[in-house]
Amino acid sequence: MAVLFNIIYTVSRTLILRLLYYIALMKKKRASKIRKIKVGFFVSEIAKWKGQSLYELMEKSDRYVPIILVYPTKVEARLDVLTQHKNTNEKIQYFRQHKMNVQSIWVIDTQKCISLGDLDIDLVFYQQPWDIPPAPSPKRFAFQALSFYFPYYMVNYYNIDLEMKLTLHHTVFRYILLNNYQVQLYKNTYSPWTYAGKLVGLGHPITDKISIIQQQNQDKNYVIYAPHFTFPVTNVKREVYYSTFLETGRFILGYAKRHPEINWIFKPHPRLRRELVETQVWTKQEVDEYYAEWETLGKSCYTSDYIELFIESKAMITDCGSFLTEYSCTGNPLIHLVPGKRPSEPNPALEKLFDTFYEAPDNKVLATLLESIVENNEDPKKEERMKKLQGSGLLNNPSSKNILDYIDNLLDGK
Repeated sequence: MAVLFNIIYTVSRTLILRLLYYIALMKKKRASKIRKIKVGFFVSEIAKWKGQSLYELMEKSDRYVPIILVYPTKVEARLDVLTQHKNTNEKIQYFRQHKMNVQSIWVIDTQKCISLGDLDIDLVFYQQPWDIPPAPSPKRFAFQALSFYFPYYMVNYYNIDLEMKLTLHHTVFRYILLNNYQVQLYKNTYSPWTYAGKLVGLGHPITDKISIIQQQNQDKNYVIYAPHFTFPVTNVKREVYYSTFLETGRFILGYAKRHPEINWIFKPHPRLRRELVETQVWTKQEVDEYYAEWETLGKSCYTSDYIELFIESKAMITDCGSFLTEYSCTGNPLIHLVPGKRPSEPNPALEKLFDTFYEAPDNKVLATLLESIVENNEDPKKEERMKKLQGSGLLNNPSSKNILDYIDNLLDGK
């Protein structure tokens, strides 16, 4: 009986949302003929902001008015009032420093977000499929605004549950994917009666930023260490286990301290510091000291302003997921810290590219790779990697223009 009820509920939700989106689209078509369309970008974490090139393209157009709508993560929303104000102000100041239109939609007194109707938002872009709420869900404003989503990460490992089966995926108006191959791959795994919107293969805006900066031909020979937070902990269930930090974190810091001649960049996942403390695998003092040592050794980056650092680097050491794909776009060698149990298989579209990484399953192999790649500048897989990169479809794809053209065509009825 419960299964039947869930099926009826899901299909009913799908049909209702499709009707509401149709009505909203008709309203936006009419509105676009007499005024500019207001586009909101939900942002709960600065480090995951990946829509800069799309925002800039909209800002330059004579048809759209983009605005950043900041709000807290679920964890931040549970913090004391003073901390919530501090976090909100930090987000606002970040975007103001970049001369962008920004507004907080979080009302601390009521612990709720402002209604999109009060802001006259026509289109909204989601940053990530979690932390909803605190942000309004698509079904709450489907009658008045069209919702879009591209992930803050780029596809890497193939995890259909995280990439297609969350509530946002089922309810958003348009889910923007990397390419048509990925669209077809996902379509083969789901029933269209459970998804209110459509999948469209238009690219990812982060690749635009990489292409633009790459043309400047900057090179400061940085070596980037980018650890993930998903290390295994007893009694903590995770969706994925990418991280090797408990085995490699101190080892890599020790190596960096022995090689101060190298220009180091520390780019941890934004949740690493909190996870280390909250899971009690390290004390707060240990974590603070670890981060402070990296800040003394070189640069540390805790925001989304890392693409230029990628381009200026000569290698990356990481166990992150998205960075495997993002950093590949630079063409530089990548040392992949492989956990004992692999998270899953690579996305089929990227499998050949992943084969060109330098895999480090333990610290002994890692030490050998650091000597050859970082110290001696050796890169025996370079030719193979560049060939696979050219065939991956990651480069030379004007993603933000594709997205804007697609929206233009929707509003023009094409």
